[in-house]
Amino acid sequence: MAEYQAGNKDAAIAALQELIRAEPRCALYHFHLGNLYWEAERGAEARACFSEAFQLDASIAELPLHSGAEAVRSGMLEEAEACLELARAFRPEHPRTLACLGDVRRRLGRLPEALELLARAALLEPANPEILLDFGIALWEADRLDEARKTLDESCRISPSDARARNNLATVLKYQGRLEESLGRLDEAVSLAPHFAEAHFSRATTLLLSGDFLRGWSEYEWRPQSAPVRPLAGHLRAGGALEGKTILLHAEQGLGDLIQFVRYSDWLEQRGARVLIACPESAVELIRTARGVADAFPHSSLPDFDFDANLLSLPGIFHPTEGAMPCRVPYLSPDRRAIEAVAARIASDSRRTIGLVWAGNPAHANDRRRSLPVPELLPILRRPELVPYSLQFGPGSDDLALLPQNVEVRPLTLNLTDTAAAVMCLDLVITVDTMLAHLAGALGKPVWLLLPYIPDWRWRLDREDTPWYPTMRLFRQESPGDWHGVIQRVVAALDTLGPPERL
Repeated sequence: MAEYQAGNKDAAIAALQELIRAEPRCALYHFHLGNLYWEAERGAEARACFSEAFQLDASIAELPLHSGAEAVRSGMLEEAEACLELARAFRPEHPRTLACLGDVRRRLGRLPEALELLARAALLEPANPEILLDFGIALWEADRLDEARKTLDESCRISPSDARARNNLATVLKYQGRLEESLGRLDEAVSLAPHFAEAHFSRATTLLLSGDFLRGWSEYEWRPQSAPVRPLAGHLRAGGALEGKTILLHAEQGLGDLIQFVRYSDWLEQRGARVLIACPESAVELIRTARGVADAFPHSSLPDFDFDANLLSLPGIFHPTEGAMPCRVPYLSPDRRAIEAVAARIASDSRRTIGLVWAGNPAHANDRRRSLPVPELLPILRRPELVPYSLQFGPGSDDLALLPQNVEVRPLTLNLTDTAAAVMCLDLVITVDTMLAHLAGALGKPVWLLLPYIPDWRWRLDREDTPWYPTMRLFRQESPGDWHGVIQRVVAALDTLGPPERL
């Protein structure tokens, strides 16, 4: 309508009212008038119009539902929520509307509201596998794992050909520590949908977590389809001649992955290759110090090369078993002047200096399990023989305000290069599973890694060490969410340490 497009809602309402008087049985007129009332926050009048439209043509209620679903597919979650709220105004107890709205609110991070809507939808339509799938995913995110498993299992039973339900059920089983059952469901998902990249990638990480590196690395090559990386121009292959060749390695995923797998530059250089790294601009300066790296470049400025590879493909190409991968540390060398500049800020007495990181990037899919509340660190922070420093930057930095005023954690909030220098100046790093763990390990510094009950694939299960980093010690939750027990074991381990060794 011209009046609406011109921004004059009152005129648009008046025009629609006039149309309805001329043609009172046109459902669309009532529907559009209800929309205008809804946008004007005149809820009672909007609902009266929707009720009238629905009485004239029940199918009219599908319009906002379809619009909401389309907005979800386009990633426009706020717009989807508005459409679905409109759809609920038509039919407050419509299961599919409630489920769609619940799924949107889950994606927006409003989990309690999502669970309430999805539970109601599942109660109204208990045999709908799509509703059960969405409800199961929300239950998993809420760490209600037994309920999530039962709900997703029912979705699989009702819809035996749905690979998505099996993939999500496998995820829940993995986080319950039932890896064999998880792999069984993933095998079923891949059998049902051979090109389902997400299921292949889930199978890869579960195989790697369980220690099956040979099959795990092979499946890991499905990741570009679920997490796109730069297309390769000259694929690096096993068995090819490396002598005199320039090899460009593309960083992918996070900075932790870059730091962990840049170790392969040393291995390639020893075989005669000249190794270049394409990585985020913030990491270029540090990665240039990696052993075996001839130079590093931002992704936007790439040099000439003979072969290239995505960095996390190298284990599968050259060392597909766990014991064969390079593990010589340190392989990063921060600038000496940067180290001296940070050292001037570090306590110089006999107390042990420790760097602390308690939170990762909240955008990480598993961050709610790997990050811990900073007050959990109080038993460490209150030890008089320790001088704690915060290596936390970005999200989580403000959490220090949650500590009692008599507990001091000195900030070392720095860029990546200076953070590496700071790690070199500290006696010990204690961190959750973030980039800092990889940085300290790659620098050959003592690092204690605090892990959730089911960790990321690279840390395996049921061991206190890791072949990736010889100077790293792992402290694991013994039950989901039990950070208190982890910190108790860290405190006990601190009691066994002698005085710090310094040059």
